[in-house]
Amino acid sequence: MSFRFRGQKLEYPYDFGDYWQHSLTLEVIKDELAIPFPFVVPEN
Repeated sequence: MSFRFRGQKLEYPYDFGDYWQHSLTLEVIKDELAIPFPFVVPEN
């Protein structure tokens, strides 16, 4: 799956015995980035 639209969500399990459920949401799409690849911005 690839993100293409703001607000798109991806949920997936990360299961090494604890079954953590992760959720990613595309918040911003920028035309020009100083970094030429996707990156995660941590919440405060």
